[in-house]
Amino acid sequence: MTSDMNQRRAACADKAGGVFSEIVNADNRRQAIQDLVCDIGHLCDREDLDFQKIVVIAVGWWHAERIDPGGIHAEPYVTLSIDGVEVVS
Repeated sequence: MTSDMNQRRAACADKAGGVFSEIVNADNRRQAIQDLVCDIGHLCDREDLDFQKIVVIAVGWWHAERIDPGGIHAEPYVTLSIDGVEVVS
């Protein structure tokens, strides 16, 4: 990740992750990020949002932005399978 745009995206996520890490008193950054993603899933459940679909789309965006930080590159085909139930982009 060398583009200025992706550096700014990472900085935004770093701020959000830092606040969350402090709130939950995480032992390390990786654990804090995993817990944040998990808790976003619980938030989606509460708000009746399709967390799996959100994750699939977000992973596609992340991958496309790594290739083309301007976001013009086509999103890849992404799948997520949990207990045999598949969600696709």
